[in-house]
Amino acid sequence: MEPLKITSDISNAAELPNSDKQAKELTFSDYLNILRRHKWGIVSTGILGVLLGVLVAMKTQPQYEASLTLLAEPSLPRVTTGQPYYSGMSMYLFYKTQEEIIKSRKIAKKVVHMLELDKIKHSDSQIGLLTPEEKQRRIDSQISMVQGGLFVSISEKSKIFKIRYVSHDPQLAADITNAVARAYIEFTLESRLSQAKHSSSWFTKRIEELRKNVLVAESVLQDYQTKEGMVGTERSKELEGTRLLNMNQELRAAQTKYSELAKRYGIKHPKLILAKADLEEAKKRFLTEEKKIVGDERKVTKLVKLERDLTVTRQLYDLFVKRFKEVDITSQDSNTNIRILDEAQVPAYPFKPDRKKIVLIYLFGGLFFGIMLSILRERLDNTFKVPEDIEEKLGQTVLGTVPLIENSKKEQSIEFLPERHYQTNTLSMFAESINHIRTSILFSQIDKTTKTILVTSSVPGEGKTTTSSNLALSFSRLGRTLLVDADMRKPRV
Repeated sequence: MEPLKITSDISNAAELPNSDKQAKELTFSDYLNILRRHKWGIVSTGILGVLLGVLVAMKTQPQYEASLTLLAEPSLPRVTTGQPYYSGMSMYLFYKTQEEIIKSRKIAKKVVHMLELDKIKHSDSQIGLLTPEEKQRRIDSQISMVQGGLFVSISEKSKIFKIRYVSHDPQLAADITNAVARAYIEFTLESRLSQAKHSSSWFTKRIEELRKNVLVAESVLQDYQTKEGMVGTERSKELEGTRLLNMNQELRAAQTKYSELAKRYGIKHPKLILAKADLEEAKKRFLTEEKKIVGDERKVTKLVKLERDLTVTRQLYDLFVKRFKEVDITSQDSNTNIRILDEAQVPAYPFKPDRKKIVLIYLFGGLFFGIMLSILRERLDNTFKVPEDIEEKLGQTVLGTVPLIENSKKEQSIEFLPERHYQTNTLSMFAESINHIRTSILFSQIDKTTKTILVTSSVPGEGKTTTSSNLALSFSRLGRTLLVDADMRKPRV
């Protein structure tokens, strides 16, 4: 016979009759009991997680990080008067702009050409066989690789840039990091010199135009002076003032002489008549000179305008010449406002992956998975494991449990039948369990005598016949007992 598991009459009930009790929330002690019951399963999933973490850590390709620090000034020392002053917001925009320049495609392309990355793993003969489109695709691929592993960070409280590059090759990581710094410095220097050369070219053209304007203004002024017989405006005003002063003195002298003679002589005296004629002549000359000076004032005004135009043109010309000299000095200056503080060194150890961290993550992941799986199994399991489950969930009293009886096919005699086990093995644990059930039945109803006992189960093969037969043998020791086999389909008694 196959081994039989002998249990009490209610220990294997299929489902709970009360849904409210079935939906009972688990307490902390329930969770602890679940962990204790499934501890080996949880430990197994943890070990599986460790093994999987070790496998992932060993399979992950190591990555190396090389870093370099740069000092970036927002402007060069003041050489020319036209360089801008940087405010706080301008400095912030300056550094953000430099960050984007470092990560730009132009810098990455310079790095590819510096290190000849497009020729790595290919000989010159193989490179020569590539078409222009294939060469361009290789260059674009290397540019994307440089940009993909490049990281730039700016210190918030200093003028320091930190350039980092991540690669599977430690030497390549250091080479690309240093090449990015050199390419960035070359780019800033080329940009500044290019701007200075452009400014120099523009100043040269403008200065030539201004020089021609100065010559034209000088020629116009000289021609006007020659035509009108005038000298400079200051000299012309001085001469006019002198002539007007002389005419005024002559007029005053004539008036004085006439007044003195008018006191001595009569109106018809020859001397008085002559003095009067001299006075009239002096007045005419004064008025004539005054009109002449008024006419000259218009010429002087135009002369002043021509002289002012010449002065402004010369001042503008001198200013452009001065700025041209300053720009020329800047274009010849090879200094830069970017300096490398610490060059990138070849990293000795990878910074990724962190194998210990990976193993720990997989360990805790495995343990967590085991715990969740255990809780899920408990929530889905509707069977009873211990007698306390029956009392708690069904509200029924457990009469007892009986151990499993191993019954091999060779033991087919009556004394070895499970139904006779109580009689043939009176001192076994099985017999003690049957006696315990008998005692529980007798004491379950002390006020009245139990005469009929029904032994049943939900499914076949749960030990009804074995339990009832051995229980009847146990009760037979107390008195007369009748065992009735009500299994009409497959009776065994």
